[in-house]
Amino acid sequence: MSSRITLLLGTLAVSTAAAQADWVTYYVSTDQRSAPLTVSGNPYPDQPNNNRLQLLYEHRSSVNPNSSHWHAKARLQYSGSVASPVLGQNSGAMQESQATAGAWTRLNPSTVADYDGSFGTGYYISKPVAGDVEDNFTIRSIESLRGFGLSDIETIMLKSSALTSPDPLAPQGRFEGGIKSNSDVHIELVSVSNPALKVFIDAEGSVNPLLVGNGAHVGDGNNWEFTPILALANADVSGLESVYTATFRMTDEESLHGDSGLFSYTVAVPEPATLGLLSLGGMLLGRRRR
Repeated sequence: MSSRITLLLGTLAVSTAAAQADWVTYYVSTDQRSAPLTVSGNPYPDQPNNNRLQLLYEHRSSVNPNSSHWHAKARLQYSGSVASPVLGQNSGAMQESQATAGAWTRLNPSTVADYDGSFGTGYYISKPVAGDVEDNFTIRSIESLRGFGLSDIETIMLKSSALTSPDPLAPQGRFEGGIKSNSDVHIELVSVSNPALKVFIDAEGSVNPLLVGNGAHVGDGNNWEFTPILALANADVSGLESVYTATFRMTDEESLHGDSGLFSYTVAVPEPATLGLLSLGGMLLGRRRR
Protein backbone atom coordinates (compact mmCIF):
# COMPACT_ATOMS: atom_id res chain seq x y z
CA MET A 1 0.00 0.00 0.00
CA SER A 2 1.18 3.47 -0.24
CA SER A 3 1.27 6.83 -1.75
CA ARG A 4 2.60 10.04 -0.62
CA ILE A 5 2.32 13.61 -1.37
CA THR A 6 4.13 16.57 -0.01
CA LEU A 7 1.90 18.46 2.17
CA LEU A 8 1.93 21.27 4.48
CA LEU A 9 -0.68 22.36 6.90
CA GLY A 10 -1.31 22.06 10.54
CA THR A 11 -4.32 19.93 11.26
CA LEU A 12 -7.45 22.05 11.48
CA ALA A 13 -10.17 21.26 13.94
CA VAL A 14 -13.22 20.00 12.05
CA SER A 15 -16.43 20.94 13.83
CA THR A 16 -19.91 20.08 12.67
CA ALA A 17 -21.42 22.18 15.42
CA ALA A 18 -20.19 25.43 13.87
CA ALA A 19 -22.57 27.88 12.27
CA GLN A 20 -20.91 27.19 8.95
CA ALA A 21 -18.50 24.53 7.78
CA ASP A 22 -14.88 25.39 7.15
CA TRP A 23 -14.97 24.46 3.47
CA VAL A 24 -12.18 22.90 1.48
CA THR A 25 -12.10 21.94 -2.19
CA TYR A 26 -11.75 18.15 -1.88
CA TYR A 27 -13.59 15.64 0.28
CA VAL A 28 -13.54 11.86 0.67
CA SER A 29 -16.63 9.67 0.96
CA THR A 30 -17.81 6.33 -0.39
CA ASP A 31 -19.86 5.75 -3.50
CA GLN A 32 -23.25 4.23 -2.61
CA ARG A 33 -24.43 3.64 -6.17
CA SER A 34 -25.00 -0.07 -6.67
CA ALA A 35 -27.02 -0.21 -9.90
CA PRO A 36 -24.75 -0.73 -12.93
CA LEU A 37 -24.78 1.81 -15.73
CA THR A 38 -26.60 0.71 -18.83
CA VAL A 39 -25.72 0.94 -22.51
CA SER A 40 -28.65 0.73 -24.92
CA GLY A 41 -30.78 -0.57 -22.06
CA ASN A 42 -28.35 -3.34 -21.08
CA PRO A 43 -26.32 -3.14 -17.84
CA TYR A 44 -22.57 -3.41 -17.45
CA PRO A 45 -21.44 -6.36 -15.23
CA ASP A 46 -21.52 -4.39 -11.95
CA GLN A 47 -21.06 -0.98 -10.36
CA PRO A 48 -17.26 -0.89 -9.87
CA ASN A 49 -17.28 2.07 -7.46
CA ASN A 50 -19.81 0.70 -4.98
CA ASN A 51 -18.52 1.15 -1.40
CA ARG A 52 -15.15 2.35 -2.65
CA LEU A 53 -13.48 5.41 -1.18
CA GLN A 54 -14.08 8.30 -3.53
CA LEU A 55 -12.27 11.60 -3.89
CA LEU A 56 -14.80 14.39 -4.48
CA TYR A 57 -14.51 17.91 -5.84
CA GLU A 58 -17.17 20.09 -4.25
CA HIS A 59 -19.19 22.20 -6.67
CA ARG A 60 -21.37 24.55 -4.64
CA SER A 61 -23.69 27.13 -6.17
CA SER A 62 -24.26 30.39 -4.31
CA VAL A 63 -26.93 31.42 -6.82
CA ASN A 64 -28.95 28.21 -6.54
CA PRO A 65 -27.74 26.12 -3.56
CA ASN A 66 -30.05 23.25 -4.44
CA SER A 67 -28.11 22.70 -7.65
CA SER A 68 -24.89 22.05 -5.71
CA HIS A 69 -23.32 18.68 -6.45
CA TRP A 70 -20.17 16.57 -6.31
CA HIS A 71 -17.69 15.77 -9.06
CA ALA A 72 -16.29 12.30 -8.43
CA LYS A 73 -12.55 11.97 -9.01
CA ALA A 74 -10.51 8.76 -9.14
CA ARG A 75 -13.53 6.71 -10.11
CA LEU A 76 -13.53 3.44 -12.01
CA GLN A 77 -15.66 3.23 -15.11
CA TYR A 78 -16.57 0.83 -17.89
CA SER A 79 -16.29 1.63 -21.56
CA GLY A 80 -17.06 -0.28 -24.72
CA SER A 81 -20.00 -2.56 -25.31
CA VAL A 82 -21.81 -4.51 -22.62
CA ALA A 83 -20.75 -7.69 -24.40
CA SER A 84 -17.05 -6.71 -24.20
CA PRO A 85 -16.70 -4.18 -21.36
CA VAL A 86 -13.35 -2.58 -20.54
CA LEU A 87 -12.78 -1.38 -16.96
CA GLY A 88 -10.70 1.78 -16.67
CA GLN A 89 -10.96 5.04 -14.78
CA ASN A 90 -11.34 8.75 -15.26
CA SER A 91 -8.27 10.97 -15.30
CA GLY A 92 -8.45 11.81 -11.61
CA ALA A 93 -6.75 15.18 -12.20
CA MET A 94 -7.05 17.53 -9.24
CA GLN A 95 -8.40 21.06 -9.59
CA GLU A 96 -10.34 19.96 -12.63
CA SER A 97 -10.98 23.36 -14.16
CA GLN A 98 -7.33 24.38 -13.77
CA ALA A 99 -5.41 21.17 -14.37
CA THR A 100 -3.12 22.58 -17.06
CA ALA A 101 0.51 23.11 -16.11
CA GLY A 102 1.14 26.39 -14.34
CA ALA A 103 -2.50 27.39 -14.08
CA TRP A 104 -2.95 26.75 -10.38
CA THR A 105 0.33 26.06 -8.64
CA ARG A 106 4.04 26.45 -8.96
CA LEU A 107 7.02 25.35 -6.88
CA ASN A 108 8.13 28.24 -4.69
CA PRO A 109 11.11 28.54 -2.34
CA SER A 110 10.70 27.55 1.29
CA THR A 111 12.70 28.11 4.44
CA VAL A 112 12.60 26.42 7.83
CA ALA A 113 10.44 29.28 9.09
CA ASP A 114 7.76 28.54 6.50
CA TYR A 115 7.03 25.04 7.70
CA ASP A 116 8.17 24.91 11.32
CA GLY A 117 11.35 23.12 10.34
CA SER A 118 9.53 20.08 8.99
CA PHE A 119 11.23 20.15 5.61
CA GLY A 120 14.66 21.55 6.35
CA THR A 121 16.23 24.30 4.27
CA GLY A 122 16.29 24.63 0.50
CA TYR A 123 13.07 22.94 -0.56
CA TYR A 124 10.86 24.35 -3.26
CA ILE A 125 7.30 23.68 -2.08
CA SER A 126 4.18 23.46 -4.20
CA LYS A 127 1.93 26.38 -3.49
CA PRO A 128 -1.13 27.90 -5.17
CA VAL A 129 -0.53 31.11 -7.09
CA ALA A 130 -2.90 32.95 -4.73
CA GLY A 131 -3.73 32.12 -1.13
CA ASP A 132 -2.31 29.55 1.26
CA VAL A 133 -1.50 25.97 0.34
CA GLU A 134 -4.33 24.62 2.46
CA ASP A 135 -6.87 26.57 0.41
CA ASN A 136 -6.38 24.26 -2.54
CA PHE A 137 -4.67 21.14 -1.24
CA THR A 138 -6.41 20.07 1.96
CA ILE A 139 -8.51 16.90 1.68
CA ARG A 140 -11.22 16.29 4.30
CA SER A 141 -13.69 13.58 5.22
CA ILE A 142 -17.28 14.29 4.15
CA GLU A 143 -18.32 13.60 7.76
CA SER A 144 -17.49 17.24 8.56
CA LEU A 145 -20.68 18.24 6.71
CA ARG A 146 -23.02 16.36 9.05
CA GLY A 147 -25.04 17.89 11.88
CA PHE A 148 -26.32 21.02 10.15
CA GLY A 149 -29.90 22.13 9.48
CA LEU A 150 -31.94 20.74 6.58
CA SER A 151 -31.76 24.03 4.67
CA ASP A 152 -28.04 24.63 5.31
CA ILE A 153 -25.68 24.33 2.36
CA GLU A 154 -23.66 21.70 4.25
CA THR A 155 -26.68 19.36 4.39
CA ILE A 156 -27.68 20.18 0.80
CA MET A 157 -24.16 19.35 -0.33
CA LEU A 158 -24.01 16.15 1.74
CA LYS A 159 -27.25 14.87 0.23
CA SER A 160 -26.60 16.09 -3.32
CA SER A 161 -25.88 13.99 -6.42
CA ALA A 162 -28.97 11.93 -5.69
CA LEU A 163 -29.18 8.29 -6.74
CA THR A 164 -31.88 7.53 -9.27
CA SER A 165 -33.97 4.49 -10.14
CA PRO A 166 -33.31 1.58 -10.43
CA ASP A 167 -30.77 2.02 -7.64
CA PRO A 168 -32.31 0.64 -4.43
CA LEU A 169 -31.05 3.62 -2.42
CA ALA A 170 -32.72 6.25 -4.65
CA PRO A 171 -33.18 9.16 -3.92
CA GLN A 172 -30.42 9.17 -1.28
CA GLY A 173 -27.36 11.24 -2.09
CA ARG A 174 -24.83 9.10 -3.91
CA PHE A 175 -22.07 9.96 -1.39
CA GLU A 176 -24.29 10.56 1.64
CA GLY A 177 -23.40 7.21 3.22
CA GLY A 178 -19.97 8.53 4.15
CA ILE A 179 -17.18 6.60 5.84
CA LYS A 180 -17.55 4.05 8.63
CA SER A 181 -16.44 5.26 12.06
CA ASN A 182 -14.11 2.28 12.60
CA SER A 183 -12.32 2.60 9.25
CA ASP A 184 -8.57 3.27 9.03
CA VAL A 185 -7.98 5.50 6.03
CA HIS A 186 -4.54 5.87 4.44
CA ILE A 187 -3.16 7.77 1.47
CA GLU A 188 -0.81 5.81 -0.79
CA LEU A 189 1.79 7.26 -3.13
CA VAL A 190 1.52 5.23 -6.33
CA SER A 191 4.03 7.04 -8.55
CA VAL A 192 5.93 10.25 -9.23
CA SER A 193 6.80 11.56 -12.67
CA ASN A 194 10.40 12.21 -11.59
CA PRO A 195 12.37 10.75 -8.65
CA ALA A 196 13.44 14.29 -7.73
CA LEU A 197 9.87 15.08 -6.65
CA LYS A 198 9.49 14.79 -2.87
CA VAL A 199 6.09 14.07 -1.37
CA PHE A 200 4.90 14.68 2.18
CA ILE A 201 1.59 14.20 4.00
CA ASP A 202 0.54 16.42 6.88
CA ALA A 203 -2.02 14.65 9.06
CA GLU A 204 -2.89 14.59 12.76
CA GLY A 205 -0.30 17.25 13.51
CA SER A 206 2.70 15.45 12.03
CA VAL A 207 4.39 15.45 8.63
CA ASN A 208 5.32 12.14 7.00
CA PRO A 209 7.56 11.80 3.94
CA LEU A 210 6.23 9.28 1.45
CA LEU A 211 8.04 6.91 -0.85
CA VAL A 212 6.52 5.35 -3.95
CA GLY A 213 4.66 2.22 -2.90
CA ASN A 214 4.18 3.41 0.68
CA GLY A 215 1.32 5.10 2.47
CA ALA A 216 0.52 7.34 5.42
CA HIS A 217 -2.26 7.10 7.98
CA VAL A 218 -4.50 10.18 7.67
CA GLY A 219 -6.82 9.65 10.63
CA ASP A 220 -8.64 7.22 12.87
CA GLY A 221 -12.34 6.86 12.25
CA ASN A 222 -14.26 8.99 9.81
CA ASN A 223 -13.66 12.64 10.70
CA TRP A 224 -10.21 13.80 9.63
CA GLU A 225 -8.29 15.93 7.17
CA PHE A 226 -4.82 16.02 5.70
CA THR A 227 -2.77 18.08 3.30
CA PRO A 228 -0.50 16.85 0.48
CA ILE A 229 2.67 18.83 -0.26
CA LEU A 230 4.92 18.38 -3.28
CA ALA A 231 8.50 19.60 -2.99
CA LEU A 232 11.78 19.77 -4.83
CA ALA A 233 15.14 19.86 -3.05
CA ASN A 234 17.39 22.80 -3.70
CA ALA A 235 20.06 20.42 -4.99
CA ASP A 236 17.78 19.35 -7.83
CA VAL A 237 16.94 22.84 -9.05
CA SER A 238 19.55 22.80 -11.83
CA GLY A 239 17.75 19.93 -13.54
CA LEU A 240 14.24 21.33 -13.24
CA GLU A 241 11.55 20.09 -15.54
CA SER A 242 8.52 22.22 -16.26
CA VAL A 243 5.90 19.89 -14.77
CA TYR A 244 5.89 17.29 -11.98
CA THR A 245 3.09 14.88 -11.09
CA ALA A 246 2.41 12.70 -8.04
CA THR A 247 -0.28 10.02 -8.22
CA PHE A 248 -2.16 8.62 -5.21
CA ARG A 249 -4.96 6.38 -4.05
CA MET A 250 -6.96 6.17 -0.81
CA THR A 251 -7.18 2.86 1.07
CA ASP A 252 -8.96 1.54 4.15
CA GLU A 253 -6.66 -0.70 6.20
CA GLU A 254 -9.71 -2.24 7.91
CA SER A 255 -11.06 -3.29 4.48
CA LEU A 256 -14.48 -1.85 5.30
CA HIS A 257 -14.30 0.16 2.09
CA GLY A 258 -12.60 -0.59 -1.21
CA ASP A 259 -9.62 1.35 -2.53
CA SER A 260 -10.24 4.50 -4.51
CA GLY A 261 -9.12 4.87 -8.09
CA LEU A 262 -6.00 6.92 -8.84
CA PHE A 263 -5.79 10.71 -8.60
CA SER A 264 -2.93 13.05 -9.38
CA TYR A 265 -1.53 16.43 -8.37
CA THR A 266 0.40 18.26 -11.07
CA VAL A 267 2.64 21.21 -10.24
CA ALA A 268 4.37 23.57 -12.64
CA VAL A 269 7.86 24.90 -11.99
CA PRO A 270 8.89 28.49 -12.78
CA GLU A 271 11.49 29.16 -15.43
CA PRO A 272 15.08 28.91 -14.06
CA ALA A 273 15.56 32.66 -14.43
CA THR A 274 12.47 33.27 -12.33
CA LEU A 275 13.54 30.87 -9.59
CA GLY A 276 16.31 33.16 -8.40
CA LEU A 277 13.83 35.97 -7.81
CA LEU A 278 11.38 33.61 -6.15
CA SER A 279 14.10 32.35 -3.85
CA LEU A 280 14.73 35.80 -2.45
CA GLY A 281 11.02 36.50 -2.16
CA GLY A 282 10.43 33.15 -0.47
CA MET A 283 13.07 33.82 2.18
CA LEU A 284 11.46 37.15 3.02
CA LEU A 285 8.03 35.51 3.09
CA GLY A 286 9.30 32.82 5.43
CA ARG A 287 10.56 35.36 7.93
CA ARG A 288 7.24 37.21 7.88
CA ARG A 289 4.77 34.31 8.06
CA ARG A 290 5.70 32.70 11.35
